[in-house]
Amino acid sequence: MAAKAGRASAVVDVFISYAREDRDRAMVLVDALERADRSVWWDISIPAGSNWHKEITSRLAQAKCVIVLWSATSIYKEFVTDEAEVGKRQEKLIPVLIDPIEPPLGFGRRQCANLVGWEGEWEHPDYQTLLRAINEKVEAAALAETDTHQAATGGLADAAPRPLFAAGAAAPSSQTVRRTLPFAPPVAARAGVGSPWLRWLLYSALAVALLWIDPFGIFAASQRLSQDSANRILGPLYPTTGRDQVSVILWRDSSLAAQRLTWPIPLAWHARALDAILTYRPRAVFVDIVYSNDRGDPGVEAMREEIENYAEAHIPLLFAAPSQAGEAIIPALKSALPDDKLVGVPRTIEDGFTRTYPEEVKVSTAIYKTAAFRLLQLTATTDDSMQIQSDRMRRSIEIVWGTDPHPINKEIIEACAPAAPETPAQRLLAALMRPGTLTWPCPYAAQIPIQAIQDSTRDARFAALIEGKIIILGVAVQSVPDEVMTPVNGRLPGAHLHAMALDNLLTFGERYKSREPEALFKAIKAVAVVLMLAALLAAEGRRGGARDKRSWLRAAAALMLTVVICAGASLLSFAVFDLPPADWIGTPGLALTMALLARAGIVEQAVSRVRWSRSPRAKARMQSS
Repeated sequence: MAAKAGRASAVVDVFISYAREDRDRAMVLVDALERADRSVWWDISIPAGSNWHKEITSRLAQAKCVIVLWSATSIYKEFVTDEAEVGKRQEKLIPVLIDPIEPPLGFGRRQCANLVGWEGEWEHPDYQTLLRAINEKVEAAALAETDTHQAATGGLADAAPRPLFAAGAAAPSSQTVRRTLPFAPPVAARAGVGSPWLRWLLYSALAVALLWIDPFGIFAASQRLSQDSANRILGPLYPTTGRDQVSVILWRDSSLAAQRLTWPIPLAWHARALDAILTYRPRAVFVDIVYSNDRGDPGVEAMREEIENYAEAHIPLLFAAPSQAGEAIIPALKSALPDDKLVGVPRTIEDGFTRTYPEEVKVSTAIYKTAAFRLLQLTATTDDSMQIQSDRMRRSIEIVWGTDPHPINKEIIEACAPAAPETPAQRLLAALMRPGTLTWPCPYAAQIPIQAIQDSTRDARFAALIEGKIIILGVAVQSVPDEVMTPVNGRLPGAHLHAMALDNLLTFGERYKSREPEALFKAIKAVAVVLMLAALLAAEGRRGGARDKRSWLRAAAALMLTVVICAGASLLSFAVFDLPPADWIGTPGLALTMALLARAGIVEQAVSRVRWSRSPRAKARMQSS
């Protein structure tokens, strides 16, 4: 049977269908809904002499939502089933269980609000869930009515001002408003207390807290993935300014085999290599080799002499400092290698990839400036754009890896033969379809085998890559574990890490990319999440539960706006504040997750459960059970 007119208005919010045997329990729900400022109609006040069938049919059609109370009795009542069928057909049915039974055939697939044992407690979580469902249905009906009215009037507003509250409805008291805040929104939202803003602030605060705390390192991992993906996709846009100023010369297994040598080679061979490089008049040389193996090598004097030759030629010559505690330079070389000729070698690796390059490294009690920063200081001139003031230096570089390898590498390195996609658009498509093609094992900086410069015939190609250039002399042999894993080129000899870091300093100058200040980096991501969440909640809030064409368009627009905000945050982070690209994977994912949680009312339900569990009625029930 159906249900009393809580108000005289013909159009009501809620139509309640119930069995006469459940009248007392229906009365409890009617009272609670009217306290929530919802107009309710049920059958006990049908005027005498009225056509009760016509009255019920009219009220059922006009109601914005239909609540059916399923009980052990009502499931067998024909009128209740008929009224439920009408509500189902008009998509405004909200089934409610008041007994632990299964709904009748045809209604079992609909999610029922569970009010079994409910005695009218306002803060009961299942009652709060029911209120939210009613609110969605009522708002959807109001939105549909507004759209119909605008279509009929050509979009013209009503000439007469509309009252704040519906005719016949009493304005909610301050006590009612206080009782329904903060998570029972029917009165709060309609009275302008700001429930949508409250939801946005609540879930924004939760999102920012999660982003800042980063439980389980989720957002650190997504930041690394975002940064690597941006490197792979946008690598072709990286300028070649620094690439043409830095070259890498390597001792390789093939070089040793050609000279019938094994590693470690005698110091005399190191001296010969340095002498060969000196004949090309480089800008500076860094030897990425630690001379700590003292075997009484007679080539020590040749090395000392070569170090003096570089000093006389006014060409900076730097050597790698010991990277482990207890390791030391050969005593015979120590006097020729003062601290100002030693530079630090970083080993900053996250999950296998090398992304950062510090300004300094500490070994035991000694602190060394790293090779790239030291080379920059020694080679920059007062009128050189790459000069960086010491007070503008930050503690580390977030390396941007270029993807356009030096042309010489394509000529002499077999791994450079198969070309990767060249344009950002092609690389974006490859990232979606064939991500493996973006990792191309071809070095970015020019890579020269040592035997090419020791040959008596002077190759003009290599001469142009050494003369006036900054040279990194390194090792790439199987017995020496000196390799780095890059997000763009895969595994490379360690010398290329210094080359790429120096390349970044030469390319960006004072504006090289770094996570410093870390708080600003996190703040940009937090603002992006808050704005994306606002866009998503605005679309969800206007939809009001309706699923029409406009709602889908609003949802699509919100998603597009989310993409724009995310891209804008990354561009702002990288181009304006000289930070790495913002986390374009984790931040929209967090915003979408918060929007879904807000739509489901997860936090509100949790708070309601906590508040209800602390109520005297809940405590009494727990004690009685």
